[in-house]
Amino acid sequence: MKSIGDFCNLLYLFIVVRYKLWVEEWLIRHRFYLHKKFQELDLQWKKAYRFQNPYRISKLFLQQKGEKLVDAYGETPLTSFYQIFQEIGLTSEDCFLDLGSGRGRGVFFAAAYFQCRAIGIEQIPSFVLQCRKIAERCSFNQAHFVCSDIFDVDLSSASILYFYGICMPDEQVKLLVSRLENLSETAKVISVSFPLSDYSTLFSVEKQFVVRYPWGSTEVFINRISLKKGEIACPS
Repeated sequence: MKSIGDFCNLLYLFIVVRYKLWVEEWLIRHRFYLHKKFQELDLQWKKAYRFQNPYRISKLFLQQKGEKLVDAYGETPLTSFYQIFQEIGLTSEDCFLDLGSGRGRGVFFAAAYFQCRAIGIEQIPSFVLQCRKIAERCSFNQAHFVCSDIFDVDLSSASILYFYGICMPDEQVKLLVSRLENLSETAKVISVSFPLSDYSTLFSVEKQFVVRYPWGSTEVFINRISLKKGEIACPS
């Protein structure tokens, strides 16, 4: 009886996930495919990954790298990105940097739909190579992809950065936040589920709101530098 119950639970979860994915893709087609360049890019993106499982690709890469946490892969839905970009006021004047861009769909979306310069930083070479091929195929030069660890790349050119670090070990989060402390005071960092002020007193939260992800709703924070290194906050 227990095995039947487990099977029913798994079947229910599978149906729920498939339904959510179907709704997401329906919304993307009806909301965003009116933008012809994004439609072209996204159709090429779908074609490239028709028979490839990104979770399997990521897991194999992390296993070969010798990582202990090999199942830590997730993708932000475009409808969630759209809400975040609306909240932060992304414009064509911005340079958007995705720290861990995966298959690059969000980078293509930001660059095409919002017409900004967008850069994806991703350590998995096959993801980066595929993104570059899609951009070349569509003669699209607004999106750029760098194959690198997020701890080794120059962050200074970005005006808006996206950091989805839910599964990242605490020590790595602290290391990344220490690098983000060198951003300009005008730069904004989007973090998911926790504010950067939990890790650095130099940051403050400009705005927070709730966004839906595949695994549930959570708070998203827009962070900015409120103090530079060496400055001391005056007591109130």
